[in-house]
Amino acid sequence: MNTRDQLNQYLRDLERRLRWLTVSKGVAIALGVALGATVALVLLANAFSFSTPSITFARAALFLSLAAAIGFALVMPLLALNRRRTAGKAENSFPEFNERLVTFVERSDREDPMVDLLAMDTMQVAQHTQPDNVAPSKSIWALATGAGAAGAVLIWLIAAGPGFLGYGAQLLWAGNPKTGVKFYDIIVEPGNKLIRRRADQVVTAQLTGFETAQVRLMAKYQSATKWEEARMVPRAGAAQYEFLFAGLSEPVEYYVEASGVKSKTFKLDVVDLPGIKKIKVTYHFPTWLGMKDVVEDPGGDLRSVQGT
Repeated sequence: MNTRDQLNQYLRDLERRLRWLTVSKGVAIALGVALGATVALVLLANAFSFSTPSITFARAALFLSLAAAIGFALVMPLLALNRRRTAGKAENSFPEFNERLVTFVERSDREDPMVDLLAMDTMQVAQHTQPDNVAPSKSIWALATGAGAAGAVLIWLIAAGPGFLGYGAQLLWAGNPKTGVKFYDIIVEPGNKLIRRRADQVVTAQLTGFETAQVRLMAKYQSATKWEEARMVPRAGAAQYEFLFAGLSEPVEYYVEASGVKSKTFKLDVVDLPGIKKIKVTYHFPTWLGMKDVVEDPGGDLRSVQGT
């Protein structure tokens, strides 16, 4: 192997180490940004009770920040890394090259005897320099370890993180839980229901994951154009709230809202069911009484001896 080939091999080794350093640094930055942005955006979404708009915004911000981190910290530095830049970094680390290495890279493709002389002179300096000083192995391993730690914490946070942090991280990265269970939710009973016209109906609300002193029921009757607001009252002996629709004469849509958390919208439909307006009663007495049948029209409570 001639001197020119030896110097080219030196540059290839140095460029490979610089690429490893760039990759480890870029991945560490990207995963660090992903972890930091996830925690910050989960805190922001939690302030809005993980509402749909807040989750949509948080997801967009998360992936935009991650794309920017990958682009600026990994892709662009790798694309910019070439033999000329590698030589420049070596010159910065080893001033004794005195621009020889950069000059060799710029002229190495020429068939010029002077290039061979330059290669011999540059190789004498290269023999006393180590690529490890330009791209230290400990730096590569430290960055790789940092990237692995950030990635492990992020995966743990998404898969098994505690409280709202774990729930929010799963929402941002994996979407809504397959179970459909929300961290903050309002369970409303009876939900959708068909009731008798002018009957009373109690609506109850159970808060899940949070507490508040004010729980509102929003209702819109079929004949109305606007939603009406009513305050629900605490239910005695239970962590629930209730509201009474008294004498409901028309269908009504309703939902419950508390501290920014909103339940699904339900509907109470009304129907005219059959009802008893009049009773006619005929009494057939036991024979031992010797009494004729008696008719009560209208009838009411039934009163008679046993056997009638």
